[in-house]
Amino acid sequence: MFPGPVNELKWDPSLRKGDNAYCYEISKLIEEKWNWDDDTKSRAQGILANFGNFEIIVSLVVLRNVLHPLHEITIRLQKRDIDIRSAYTSLTDVKNNIAALRTHIDARFRLWYQDVLDLAKELDTDERVPRAKSRNYYRATHPAESPIDYFKRSIAIPFTDDVNSQMQERFSPSASIMSALFNLIPAIIVKMDVSELPKLVEDLGTYRDDLPRFKSLRTELEVWQAKCMNMQAPPDSLLQALNLCSKDLFPNLVVLLQIACIIPVTSCEAERSFSAVRRHKTSLRSTLSEERLTSLVLMNMYYDTPIETDKVVRMFIQKHPRRLFAPIYET
Repeated sequence: MFPGPVNELKWDPSLRKGDNAYCYEISKLIEEKWNWDDDTKSRAQGILANFGNFEIIVSLVVLRNVLHPLHEITIRLQKRDIDIRSAYTSLTDVKNNIAALRTHIDARFRLWYQDVLDLAKELDTDERVPRAKSRNYYRATHPAESPIDYFKRSIAIPFTDDVNSQMQERFSPSASIMSALFNLIPAIIVKMDVSELPKLVEDLGTYRDDLPRFKSLRTELEVWQAKCMNMQAPPDSLLQALNLCSKDLFPNLVVLLQIACIIPVTSCEAERSFSAVRRHKTSLRSTLSEERLTSLVLMNMYYDTPIETDKVVRMFIQKHPRRLFAPIYET
């Protein structure tokens, strides 16, 4: 947090709702005399000294370029309208981008290294390789003919390999269950052969207890596939497939598509509910009943849901008839 008096806070109407509504005027803060303590001074001097290290500059540039493909996916995974199918598709694209980055690391790092040299020139830092020590057990040795080859082998390649392996390990698809649910999407099931449907039924057997008539699932899949083939443009999302699926004709598929639509992609929605509870369960509301607290939290989380006030009032009057509401109740 920036030091400074409270009266330096300024409202910025250009900021969107939900962002930090107060911002500091940096120019005024620079003119202020900051009260630096010894710990802050030592930390600032350490950071400034690190920026004079050429190896640190290379690390920062590599970090920026390798992690750039993750920027969009970190934002998309926190949205409410993303389903598991879209999440897996986006993650697959990101993993492919990082894998392609590792494949062409030689050409990419040459471009990055030019940025490193430009930044080092601005910071008045010389291009140099760390001095090799004969008995250093904590630093890997990377023999190279030039500084660019050294930093590519010591920083760029290991970091890219680590990010690539972490993405593959953390987001490895649970193929049998998730792919089975994805195959219910019209744009995918039309590409399947009829002989593959028994295997699909077997994979969907995980949800046997949730289905009303599991034995008729194969027949429903055959009819559903024929219906999707007659569509001019089969949809490629779970929600659109659910809207096209009739509960009377496809009772099992409706349940499966509902399960696929509500599978949480991340824990962001649960964390939002925890934050909402902390805002409402205050010391002045310590005796709130569970039902009322749940209602308040849901109203806070889904504030943009349209509510018909007249309909709510009429339901309240019909549920609790009073003589005061007699004329309205009769209408």
